[in-house]
Amino acid sequence: MSILHKIKAYLYDNLLTKDDPNDFIARTISEQSLDIKQICNVAVTRDGADIPSVAMEHATELFQKEMANL
Repeated sequence: MSILHKIKAYLYDNLLTKDDPNDFIARTISEQSLDIKQICNVAVTRDGADIPSVAMEHATELFQKEMANL
């Protein structure tokens, strides 16, 4: 089964190709910023992660700390 994800974007004139009126550049629309806790909650509720969101959050924070140390 494939999962489709939508990306919202605005189209702007491409200033590098002014001669082509049909050439645009797309810039994504940021809807909101999410923190680790929110992302882990979504992973559990929407995608059916097999661990609790609290455990996923803790593991992610440990990973980020170790990544910063290295």
